[in-house]
Amino acid sequence: MDSCPSCHRKQRIENFCARCTCGQALSTSNILQAPPEVIELQRAFITGRGLTEGLDLPRLTPSNWIRLLEKIAAFTESSHKRKTGQVAGLHNLSTTITVVQQASKILNTWPKGFHALLQDLQEKGTASFSLQKTFGRLYHWLYVDLHDPEFLFLRDAFDTYVNEHWWGLVCRRNRRLQNNQRPKHRASIGMAANASGTTPTRVKQLHLAGLIEAKNVIHPSGRQSWSVPITSVAEVCELARHSVDLRSAAAYLALPRCRVRELISAGMIHPHLSAGDGISYSWMLPRSELDGLGTANIQSAPTESQPSDPITILHALKSWRLEPGAFTALIRALNAGKITRIVPTPANTPFGKTELSIKSLREWLENWRKEHLLSMSISDAAKILGLKEQVAYDLVDAGLLSARMERSGHARRISNVEISRFKETYVAASDLSKMLNTSSRGLIARTQITPVTGPKVDGKRQYFFKRSDSELILSQASRSASILAL
Repeated sequence: MDSCPSCHRKQRIENFCARCTCGQALSTSNILQAPPEVIELQRAFITGRGLTEGLDLPRLTPSNWIRLLEKIAAFTESSHKRKTGQVAGLHNLSTTITVVQQASKILNTWPKGFHALLQDLQEKGTASFSLQKTFGRLYHWLYVDLHDPEFLFLRDAFDTYVNEHWWGLVCRRNRRLQNNQRPKHRASIGMAANASGTTPTRVKQLHLAGLIEAKNVIHPSGRQSWSVPITSVAEVCELARHSVDLRSAAAYLALPRCRVRELISAGMIHPHLSAGDGISYSWMLPRSELDGLGTANIQSAPTESQPSDPITILHALKSWRLEPGAFTALIRALNAGKITRIVPTPANTPFGKTELSIKSLREWLENWRKEHLLSMSISDAAKILGLKEQVAYDLVDAGLLSARMERSGHARRISNVEISRFKETYVAASDLSKMLNTSSRGLIARTQITPVTGPKVDGKRQYFFKRSDSELILSQASRSASILAL
């Protein structure tokens, strides 16, 4: 006890007696039982020996125990950032009890409690690649203030923690750490790039894309520092070894680059890194997915050993006019075994040079077009547009309405998409003249806009204007009609 339980007068140890000056008998005060770990720590302090049973610490002299407890007290207090590192009130027993309890938590089950303190300092400290800035005065105390050999166990525990949990880099400027304890589990961005055979920019891009782990710290000057775990270095090396850019992927598949982009847009190739959208990344495509194109169910797919009509995928893309979506649908059909392959085919044959049966490919393409393109004859298209059949043929001949020749070469067909496009692009002069209660010739005489087709333009049967000019045409025609009325 250091104070009277009655008047709370401080008792001086040199004048300590059985009674306080107020008459209170100090021997009748209530006794509080200390926790076992505190008793063990107190016993180690009094006897000057190392702690036993889980607290394997070396021998410390009483003066060194006091030095250690003062440092622990400075860090366990909420205001431990004070410059002096001193804690007020350590001469009071109540304050000292609190410090000893905190010390027991740190020293118990060594070094877990000490590592918990270091982790708390690291999480609360400013993000920096400097050990001294991260751990504050503790770093200086461990290697300067507590430099005695008796405190080597503290420095060993700190080195172990840094080696296992420090996300920064330890290099030759950290001379206070033991050379044989310097962490080998992290590397700089340049070391990671050299080890993986790529560039520092590529490593940063992989981290920003969420593919690898890395730590980035921005200094007050704006300079950035990076560190990469050794495990991430191996991941970068693996990604770099088994990935190619867009140009290399096109050469590897023997396909145009636009077709590779089409596969990416369709979700048949999932790039690790994508270019475009204002990002200065270069493509990084997994080689495994390139090898997997058209190989699903290859064992059960129909094949021909002696074909009479072979054609490569690349030749079909160049010679045939495939509609949008037909190429990706072709690959899915190839995977599903709906198109006959040609065997034998060398194992290293690029995908674009895979030979298929022309007959099988044409049959599949005709069925796909009927199902997806909804093509129709010119006569049916004229009915949908509300035109005479000869007018529809004139529009096809003038190139205003696109028609596709059948494989037989005897008929032309128009897709439903083309019908929608024509309606959105052109309008008949007869439709505009009805709005003004006049004829097509009267409408043309009152406007300065030239039709895109018609009897006096290219000899066709009916006049058509661009729909984007319809408002101007109506305005000019209305103005001319008003002038003639006056």
